[in-house]
Amino acid sequence: MKIKRLKNGLAFFNNSDNFGIGLLISGFIFLIIALLAQDGDNYKSIFVYMFIGLIICCIGAVIWIRTNITRYYKNRLQQKADEHFNSVIAEKNSNIEELTKSNAFLSKIVHRDNHLMSSLQYSLEELCNCNDKQKESKIITELLTLAKERNELVQKEQAENKVLASTGNSVIDGALLNMYIKASAHEINFDLIANTDINYLINHFLSQTELETLLCDHIKDAVIAVESTGKRNGNILTSVSSVDGIYEISVSDNGIEFETDTLQKLGTERVTTHKESGGNGIGFMTTFDSLKNSKASLIITEYEPDKPFTKTVTFRFDGQGNFIIRSYRCEILKEKIVREDILITYN
Repeated sequence: MKIKRLKNGLAFFNNSDNFGIGLLISGFIFLIIALLAQDGDNYKSIFVYMFIGLIICCIGAVIWIRTNITRYYKNRLQQKADEHFNSVIAEKNSNIEELTKSNAFLSKIVHRDNHLMSSLQYSLEELCNCNDKQKESKIITELLTLAKERNELVQKEQAENKVLASTGNSVIDGALLNMYIKASAHEINFDLIANTDINYLINHFLSQTELETLLCDHIKDAVIAVESTGKRNGNILTSVSSVDGIYEISVSDNGIEFETDTLQKLGTERVTTHKESGGNGIGFMTTFDSLKNSKASLIITEYEPDKPFTKTVTFRFDGQGNFIIRSYRCEILKEKIVREDILITYN
């Protein structure tokens, strides 16, 4: 038993972290032995032994202090790493919880819409084969009722589940939720940031219908643009904000960028780079009419390829009515776009 305890005690010195304190203790022992083993007046030998003992003590003290400082910083780094790791885990868990909630919400809508589509298909077939005006009117009323009930249920579930931030207007919230569902159906992440009440825009610049059309048109364009890249990590971000009292609506995506020919003709004629994907070019024509009436500015920002988003389309309600393109390919656009109403600058 004593040998085992002795072995465990010596193991203390096998730990490299204890080497310094071991030397320090050894130096003190050497000093004590030198003092106790005095041989008459041989002070020279005592001095030599004490000097050696002091050197051992100093070396041990230096090593021990350095070891403790190193251990302290290692512990601090480990603590920070643990905090960062816990923070990342918490964020991931939060994202998983949101995605789970979102998937459950979408599954519920898809499940209900499957039944709704069956009912709509049946009603449309009846409508096509019907020659009775009264019955036709009844079927159309039923179809409108189904659509209304569906929208009301979607808006109610959106309010209960808080899948997206609220703009302060239930109709706009419902339209954005439909865009969220459309984006999700194409495996595209759709996020909304609403830092201000959108009703001010409706009361001062656009009608509710115009605002709904503007948002839906450009989010649909963003979905098509992302789809055209073939990416599986598509992202669309819609933002409603107020900067220095000026309201802005922005739609950002990581889809394909605008072709120069499209920018050259934008707002002057119907043009689209996504005709094969369902684009018809009417969205921007309608947008320019709305912006002209409200004297709002259109700002298209293009980012370099290594950025999270490819482009942002911003509607700035500043009363200026400008058309601005901010792009990393400024010089190329200046060469190919010949329009006096467009200001082209570097991003």
